[in-house]
Parts: sequence; structure tokens; C-alpha cells
Amino acid sequence: MNNKNLNLNNYDIISKKGTMSKKIYKLSLIGLGFISLVLGIIGILIPILPTTPFLLLSTICFFKSSAKLDSWFKNTKIYKKHVDSFLENKTMDLKSKISIIITITLLFSIGFYFAKNILAIQLILAFIYIIHLLYFTIYIKTKK
Repeated sequence: MNNKNLNLNNYDIISKKGTMSKKIYKLSLIGLGFISLVLGIIGILIPILPTTPFLLLSTICFFKSSAKLDSWFKNTKIYKKHVDSFLENKTMDLKSKISIIITITLLFSIGFYFAKNILAIQLILAFIYIIHLLYFTIYIKTKK
């Protein structure tokens, strides 16, 4: 009987650790969701910072972490204006597309500059940059 009790106690300890790691995971997602939400809101105010990708990240984080936060965010004006149409129609307004492409161009330019003596990294960056441009110009349609 002592062996059974010992096994149950070990199981309880393991399950408590699992619960704790789930809580940390959910709290991390909530934190990341709010950080990306703030960056998305800043992107609304500052045209150079993309809005939609940050708000999409918030959507994913809130969906995976909390039903209440997911429901709250999906009922906000920000979600309805910037995310809802993208998820339904795979379309983005021209201003958002240009903002994202400018940001991507700046970030890849910085990476390209710092890898100026390493041809392999420059080729990889150029390839990824071209894929991003093709994705935003061909796959994601422009909302009229």
C-alpha cells in the first residue's frame, strides 16, 4: 500500500508542475499579446510601423491563452477594422501593405549592411526578402 501512496504523491507533484508550466505559458502568451497589441496601436499612429501583423499576433496569443481576452479583443473596433477583413478576405488596404513593405525593406537593409562581407548570408536575405515582397504583392490582395 505504501508504494501506491508514494506513486500517487509523485503523480500529484508532477501534475502540479504541469499546471504551473501551463500557467506560465498562458501568462507569457497574454503578455506577448498585449505587447503586440500596443505595437499594433502604435502602428496605427505611426505609418512606418505595420499594424496588421502585430494585431494578428495578438489575435493568436489571446485565442491560445484566454477565451475572455479572445472574445474581448474580437469585439474591439481595432480588431474589426484591421484584422477581421484580413482574416475573412485575405485583403489589406494599400497603406498597410506599403507600411509593411517599407518596414521589411528597412529591416532587411540593416541585415544586408551588417552581412556585407558574407555573400551566403546576403543571398539568403535577398531570397527571403523577395519571397516577402511576392507574398505581399501577389498572395495578399489590395482592398479597394
